[in-house]
Amino acid sequence: MSGYLDHLPAVLRSRDLGDLLMIFEKMLDGIDDGVATPATPLARLIDTLPDLYDPARTRQEFLPWLAGWLGFELPTGWSVAQQRRVVAGIMGLHLLRGTRQGLAELLGLAAPVAERQRITVDSGAKVLFARPIPDGQARVHALLSQGPYIRPAPNRTLAYSGLVSPQCLALTPDGDLVVGDAGGIGGKPAPGVWRITRTGAYADQTGGPPVPRPLGSAGWNLTAPVAVAIDPTPPGWKLYVLDVQQTGLRLSRITTANLFQEETVQVHASVRNVVDVTGAVFDRGHLLILNRRDKRIVDIDLASPAAEPRTIPLPGLTAPRSLMVDSDDRLIVGDTRPETPAELFRVDLTGAAAPAPLLAAVLAAGNPLLAPYAVIREDARVLLVLDVGLQPDQDPARPYLRRTLRPATLYRIDLRVNPPRVTLAGEPGALVFPRGMVRHEGTVYLCDGGEPLSRNETGPNGVPRRNLRASANELAVIVHFVRTGATVGDQRAALRSIGDALDRERSAAALPTLLSAIGTD
Repeated sequence: MSGYLDHLPAVLRSRDLGDLLMIFEKMLDGIDDGVATPATPLARLIDTLPDLYDPARTRQEFLPWLAGWLGFELPTGWSVAQQRRVVAGIMGLHLLRGTRQGLAELLGLAAPVAERQRITVDSGAKVLFARPIPDGQARVHALLSQGPYIRPAPNRTLAYSGLVSPQCLALTPDGDLVVGDAGGIGGKPAPGVWRITRTGAYADQTGGPPVPRPLGSAGWNLTAPVAVAIDPTPPGWKLYVLDVQQTGLRLSRITTANLFQEETVQVHASVRNVVDVTGAVFDRGHLLILNRRDKRIVDIDLASPAAEPRTIPLPGLTAPRSLMVDSDDRLIVGDTRPETPAELFRVDLTGAAAPAPLLAAVLAAGNPLLAPYAVIREDARVLLVLDVGLQPDQDPARPYLRRTLRPATLYRIDLRVNPPRVTLAGEPGALVFPRGMVRHEGTVYLCDGGEPLSRNETGPNGVPRRNLRASANELAVIVHFVRTGATVGDQRAALRSIGDALDRERSAAALPTLLSAIGTD
């Protein structure tokens, strides 16, 4: 007799009805009457319906169906784990679809193993800004993305110039930004120094209709402007530009009296031999140059620049990357290490004391810094650090393999507590390879030079490369892999998945380039 009779009034209960209801009970609940059932009872299927809509628990064959509900087509060849991760994360990306951030996050989901690579999308932003908030992560926005205009094929001549790959940044007393730019591939356009307003416009124009114009004369043959520093002493201000020529380091000066005429500052012969410059700052009539290779600071007295400069050794540092003037005759130097987190050192300008590490008491797990390219003060006891996120341990033959990978971003170091606390101050993933940072009235301005290897005229396979960041509609995706445990098969699978997702989701007007290389230790 069917158990369903218990749910009916006594007047309706009969043996014939019980036999009939047993058929339905068998189909719905699967009663054990010795007769095999060809399918799962319907009640059990109904109980599992929530699992069908859960990407982590649904059956494999339902994943394409769920993806279709969310407007996404799963490519063939993706692993089941990869499909589950994408279906689970795609809904949250719909609000960001069509943006750089949305594409970057989607490509991250498309990678077979999320922790094995760093994926960065370069949409061509040259100067960016952020407004740090206490105990929070500030959004990073593009301030200036306009670069040069190169006419289309077949002639591809330069119509007008503009920023391509900013390498250094300084702030004038009146609030303008001065940016040293490395130029484009093959010198199209040539390197230059530009003045940018805080609204993101080129401050200097020429011609009719007006087009952007760099500082200095038309004959100023810059090769690689590696640092810029501002002397704010009235009247006006002076700009010092350090440029690495084939003959060595050249120091040029531009004044507000004539922004379009530079003069070469004659320096001591020992200064011209300093070619590995990673930063320069002005301090009370002196130009302080950070020499990474020799691990020292070169102190040029600008009242007598041709005299032999004083040098400040930096014992205990490995590869100094950034320089900041602190208070009371002290400097702060950011130092990179190939196998451990980066460190910040307080340096006595007089050279009387050895450099003192600021983060020595911070455990490695609490120090995410890898390559601090710029350091500034947010408060009397709080620092902001611009970190590239790539440990400088690359093999020149395998430049896309790194020991540790993190997004390039902004960090806050609170020196009011002991040990100091390092926290995120900017959103991760908005930067590619940032080089410089300044602060004005609570806003932080950043310059981003893009992936350094994108400036090579040919790719790893010898094919001529497009002039990335100098052409319209260019979109580059850079993929770095974790060195430990890297295999060629895993890398090929990751690049294939990322490439497929890029082709499907990029803007129709974008010209994509995937920058990476396959290799193992």
